[in-house]
Amino acid sequence: MSDIAFLLIIFFITSMSFLYRQGLKLSLPKRDAAPVVMPASSILTLALDSKGALTKNGKPVSLSGIDLQKESAAIIRVDPACPYKYLVALIEALQQHDITKISVKPLVLSFNHAEDRYYAFRQEGKTT
Repeated sequence: MSDIAFLLIIFFITSMSFLYRQGLKLSLPKRDAAPVVMPASSILTLALDSKGALTKNGKPVSLSGIDLQKESAAIIRVDPACPYKYLVALIEALQQHDITKISVKPLVLSFNHAEDRYYAFRQEGKTT
């Protein structure tokens, strides 16, 4: 009986070593690195909602429907309830098009945060 248990343990240990997990390759900025300033025309802004639906400038798009040729950086706003697999797929698609400067921020649908109020007023031409 103990021989069978021992063989099962050996089997599971050896089969677990064959599992290969692949992760995303990300290069994080240094702690004391200065913020990168880029022209707004070269930044792609995308949003992922709680169901994984992708939008660009408020309009629904698909991963294949995004024009990624002229952008060199991306800002992704993600709903906290969005399944992680959609964010990973989006980051992989951006990296395949040589967009490696990626910023991920939470998607806020209400104007509770000062930053979102600032950007809303700025887009309307007002100042705070």
